[in-house]
Amino acid sequence: IQIHIEKSSDTEAAVQLNGHGTEFHDILARLKSLPKRRFDAKLKSWFVPIDQESVHKLLSTFPRADIGPKLNSFLDSRREKTALELELEKIKLSGDVDITDYNFSKTEPMPHQRASFEVLRRLQNGANWSQMGTGKTLVSAHVAKYRMDQGLIKNVLIVCPISVFSVWADPLDGQLITSGIAEPKDILLLDGPTNRCLDLMLNWPHVWCITNYEKLWRIIRSLEDNNLSAHYDMIIADESTKIKNHSTKVFKGMMKIGKPAKHRI
Repeated sequence: IQIHIEKSSDTEAAVQLNGHGTEFHDILARLKSLPKRRFDAKLKSWFVPIDQESVHKLLSTFPRADIGPKLNSFLDSRREKTALELELEKIKLSGDVDITDYNFSKTEPMPHQRASFEVLRRLQNGANWSQMGTGKTLVSAHVAKYRMDQGLIKNVLIVCPISVFSVWADPLDGQLITSGIAEPKDILLLDGPTNRCLDLMLNWPHVWCITNYEKLWRIIRSLEDNNLSAHYDMIIADESTKIKNHSTKVFKGMMKIGKPAKHRI
């Protein structure tokens, strides 16, 4: 009896059986007992979801099956992801970590900020659900600076309510400047008339670009009207409760400019 299992799509693995006799019917019965399985008569294959529970059940049911290279690669990446998740969970539980390969410049972070920094810089996209007043702004800024230092990104778009513009970029006490992360000349505040903001975004590129949620939506609408596009390597959504409603124009605007970005916080 031959059993071949291969990843057929992003959501399913295909199982092909070849053989006959009593053993074949026994294997077929075990396959039919798997949850969420389906049979495609045209392809003469069974299909099983590749969520963690289904794949574990499939492989434990057929331990001697021939595993195709696509499924093998998928399983390897999943193991790496699981190992990373366990490592990050340890960092979260410890509440602190030693960081020797990044200079925090003028500000020495608190232990919980170092832990948050370490977790977020290891993730392509992440979220910081720390409580209010725990320094999330500074952590996000340092993660962006770290990625710039590594050559992973060239620019950042920070979207936040107008009320916290000064927290990010005030010339006297803004987090970007007082922490030594950025120079005032590298920071662009997109506020005021939409046409002016659009011109600045397209023709005066800055390393750090800051705007508010409502203004961003109007800018994106103007970009679309003029068949133009703007790209940022990293997006930071501060006070992200502003985009919790998926039906709003603000949320849809964030998705349009956020999805192409390499990194998001």
